[in-house]
Amino acid sequence: MVRPSRHLAIHTVPSSTSSTHAPAMAFLSELTYIYSALTVHDDEVTVTEDKINALIKAAGVNVDTF
Repeated sequence: MVRPSRHLAIHTVPSSTSSTHAPAMAFLSELTYIYSALTVHDDEVTVTEDKINALIKAAGVNVDTF
């Protein structure tokens, strides 16, 4: 089971935003995926899409998919 790392603090990223906030939200979504991948790797688990998505879901974060 993938668990949120004690080192990770991600805030909810709204998936529906106005067009003026779209670039910032896309950036935050990308950061969420990056930090999730680093956290999975830090826990010495093979990094896969399913494990990253499980971590993001466990953290309660809503992000756009890529």
